Amino acid sequence: MRGGLMKYNERYYNINQAFECDSTFFQVFNAELTIGNKLTVFENPASMVISETFAESIFGRNNPIERCFTQGQFYGEEQNFTVNGVMKDFPLNSHFHPDFVTTPVLDKFTYGWSWTYLLLAENANPENVKKGFTNYLAENRQDKTREMKTEVHLQKLGDIHLNSDKLREIEPNGNIRNIYVLGIAALFCC
Repeated sequence: MRGGLMKYNERYYNINQAFECDSTFFQVFNAELTIGNKLTVFENPASMVISETFAESIFGRNNPIERCFTQGQFYGEEQNFTVNGVMKDFPLNSHFHPDFVTTPVLDKFTYGWSWTYLLLAENANPENVKKGFTNYLAENRQDKTREMKTEVHLQKLGDIHLNSDKLREIEPNGNIRNIYVLGIAALFCC
């Protein structure tokens, strides 16, 4: 989500990270809810799940469920999101640490680039998945980006934190080489 601010009770709050998702978010990510039901929390458009840290910074120990946040300074018109759940903060070794995740206000596909996560069947062929994305984008683009070359890359979720160096990373990642260097140094020091 863009804009960096959310409004609650006529006061603006800075947002470090926030993302729009679909109802399958908790099937892909092993995030734990402290309030709410993973199966129903994202049933409706403009549903919001906030992190424990974000909830505490705004509501203290009060229950945030059914509270409404507003975003509007970036998109031009105000959009309201309803808190339906609270999740534990993502662990430090995660490649992202959202203050909240929401479903879109309008129940439709958003055009533009995005980070997309897929949960593939155990025997799925990643090359077929990549080809399917490429074909879908080539056939369904309705704007001038049709002439642009789009490359599809797949990467295992567990590899992102230490083994990824993509152009548009969500946040700086760790580096597996540093782990190896520290491990070798530890061996020599013992």
